[in-house]
Amino acid sequence: MQALIGWILAVTVVLAAGPVLAQLCEPGVTPTVPTARFTTHTDGTVTDSTTGLTWMRCPQGQHWDGATCTEGRAWYMMNSWDDAMRGLARKPVRYGGHEDWRLPGLEELRTLVDLTCRDPATNAEVFPNTGSWNFWTATSSEWNDAYAWRIDFATGRENADLKLTSSYHIRLVRGTFIPPAQEPRLEFVEVTPVVRQIDSIHDPASEALGTLQDPVEATSTFPRSSAGTVDWVRTLQAGIIEPRTTVSGDGPPMAELDFTIVMAETREMPYVRFPHKAHTQWLDCSNCHPAIFVPQAGANPVNMGAILQGEFCGRCHGRVAFSVFECERCHNVMHRDAPERWW
Repeated sequence: MQALIGWILAVTVVLAAGPVLAQLCEPGVTPTVPTARFTTHTDGTVTDSTTGLTWMRCPQGQHWDGATCTEGRAWYMMNSWDDAMRGLARKPVRYGGHEDWRLPGLEELRTLVDLTCRDPATNAEVFPNTGSWNFWTATSSEWNDAYAWRIDFATGRENADLKLTSSYHIRLVRGTFIPPAQEPRLEFVEVTPVVRQIDSIHDPASEALGTLQDPVEATSTFPRSSAGTVDWVRTLQAGIIEPRTTVSGDGPPMAELDFTIVMAETREMPYVRFPHKAHTQWLDCSNCHPAIFVPQAGANPVNMGAILQGEFCGRCHGRVAFSVFECERCHNVMHRDAPERWW
């Protein structure tokens, strides 16, 4: 299956993952996703007799070796929702003699969640060696189309996250689509007005404090990156927004540090350029040092595996800053062994 995921190599960063931890299940409790429900096939797929859906036993990035989903030399991959959907639309995955594989809907992926187990919360016999990871669904949030639903297979919990910046794993399915049940609607009731308090973040005098503004609408005129996301550095440089050190804006200006670090341990990828100026226009030194980055040469083993697990640059990027899959934003210093410039 690893050979079938070339459609996302251009937008996906890969990393070697550690061993999958032992699954924990409630003793003496009947599983909600029993093995007997599935018919296994020799090509690394299973068919669910309850739903009629056929699933790949391995997530995208792992390989079926005839008995399990390989680890060790296997590569685990994460994608933003937009990258995954665009990749499937551009080049369908061909596997097991079929090319109608797709991202499952929320109701479909829920059928694999076994709440009697955790780490992972699924049938580990049917889906062996699977990680306790977040998996995307194809279902957008009914409340805000900028968000899509995902399921955390460590616990089985669900949440809707930003499509452009959140990065999760993918398990593909084929078969008749199960329409998602309507999301529960919020019920608005009369409440006693709350006295606004100064919280060091929001301006209590602003009428906008009580207004819910759609982020897509609010940023529709902002400069965009090659991936279609807001380029916040260019937005700031254009004077469209202005960071403040205090809520009122009467504090000292941001303490900008105008020097750049170049990280050369990138193998065949272009070197990484880390511009302090672009970061200190937003952040204070204490936001990153020493909790995220130790201010000492050689003390920070930065690598893509750690970043994708939320360490180092991953504390912000893919969450509140641009996605780690916009490779050229960081890998932009060419060298002799680097591939041709793609941006």
